Amino acid sequence: MGLIPPSEVEDIVYFEDVTHTTDGWNNICSDGEWCLIFLSTSKKTLPITQLEQNYGKRGPDSSQSQKSFNAMVMMISKTDLTQSEIDDFSDDVNYFYNASENYGNFAWATGSRASLTLDNLTNSLIDSSDTSYTHNNRDYKILDNGNFVSVLISDSEYSNWNDGNINYIYTTGNRTSFFEDVYKIFNDDFDFVIILHNNDSLPSTFSYYGLHMPVSSSIKGISKTSTTFDYSSDYGSSGKLKFIIHMPYNGLLSGPTLHEIFHHWGNYILDSQFTNQQSAGSHWGFSSACCQLGGFEKSKLNQSSTARSVHSKKTDSQLEISKSSFYDMDVLNYED
Repeated sequence: MGLIPPSEVEDIVYFEDVTHTTDGWNNICSDGEWCLIFLSTSKKTLPITQLEQNYGKRGPDSSQSQKSFNAMVMMISKTDLTQSEIDDFSDDVNYFYNASENYGNFAWATGSRASLTLDNLTNSLIDSSDTSYTHNNRDYKILDNGNFVSVLISDSEYSNWNDGNINYIYTTGNRTSFFEDVYKIFNDDFDFVIILHNNDSLPSTFSYYGLHMPVSSSIKGISKTSTTFDYSSDYGSSGKLKFIIHMPYNGLLSGPTLHEIFHHWGNYILDSQFTNQQSAGSHWGFSSACCQLGGFEKSKLNQSSTARSVHSKKTDSQLEISKSSFYDMDVLNYED
């Protein structure tokens, strides 16, 4: 994220040609926890000095990088939220952006090096005389003094949003059209938007718990490929909007929210792998660049190639992050 200078970045240790046996996959450590055993023929170390020499320094650097972010959370629903639902979800929103480092929130994930604002929606309204608006048969309501937005849609439209085989918001035309309406209500103040569905659990037709959809990026350096692009005008933004996160259930705290957020600061510096030479895509695989986008804590990834998985499922956003990630070393978005 450009939150620390290169001098504070840890060397990345990574393994290639990783394999495992059935016994290794089912291994239990002395403390009773699941403890995978992997075998590797190649262990390498990648220092930040080599990365900068190969691909250039990060721009902007840590003294100029953005550290304060403003975002919006939207809840898609086919029925009006009850007061109990409003209160519960507002508590989740407050927890996530709270400036105090609480386990699994933004301040905790960044070590308080960056801040997030989610409760400023009323100040971003184009017309502040009201908090309810209707566009294209969708009712937008700013709730709990500007903490989040509920979007009430018809049963038939909700079916299209809620069916992973249709996945309404995944289609670019649908997504940009939706946000054109959003920017008729709000000023261009948001770095990113998190969209959730009013479901207690993930609909069975979805193949992901969270999806990161990139919109724009101005970050340069430390990547094999160009990382600058800007499609924000398609959404109604003028370069401010960086990405959209879609989570088809109410999983702001229980789901991979932090994981999806950190994909924005991803960069391609190595061909990370899972086992049997399967590509880890845009995740860190068997490396110490832990942990929002995969990887392992360095203490659990050592020369014996014994590693305890930090979290094997992406339903848990509460992961630790190494200092490598604070500089910008999380790999680009792939399957999620």
